[in-house]
Amino acid sequence: VNLCNPPYSADATGQVDATSAITDALHNVGDGGTVVLCKGTFVLNTVLPTSSDSCKGSGAALCLPWGLRATLAGAGQNETIVKQGAKVQAAAWGSSLSLRDLTLTDELPAGQQPDVGSVYKVVGMWSMDQWAAWQYNVTDVSFRRVHFVCTRNHAAINLRYARRIVIDDCRIDGGAI
Repeated sequence: VNLCNPPYSADATGQVDATSAITDALHNVGDGGTVVLCKGTFVLNTVLPTSSDSCKGSGAALCLPWGLRATLAGAGQNETIVKQGAKVQAAAWGSSLSLRDLTLTDELPAGQQPDVGSVYKVVGMWSMDQWAAWQYNVTDVSFRRVHFVCTRNHAAINLRYARRIVIDDCRIDGGAI
């Protein structure tokens, strides 16, 4: 599934929130599927309603249904940029969402402050929680050729509960694993 083509037609300029388009594509691609992002910038700035107990209150933009394993793939590090907007605490939470060939950043434009209200601060831009990992056996994730730019969160990736992880040719600026 190519996110830049219909029916998703996500904005690659970074001007329009792409959360719904990415979420819809990830849900529709099916278990083991890949959603391809074209070259450009995609902003995640909405915490969507979710039926997932682990995602409620997490402040995360992307939360896959338990048991769904999917990949978000870009055109290359610094070619495809996924930005965590001011209104979200984490880009992805509690799911088996693998990342490939993109940059994930929580950096905000100069002068802009986070606007997360009462949502607590999570520890990573990408986090797997205990319920997803142990109750629903969501454990297999991979990060290949991903550049993490971490300015607001304590860590780029929170792997505390993941059991099988592949990290290959990644760069992390300003955070930890």
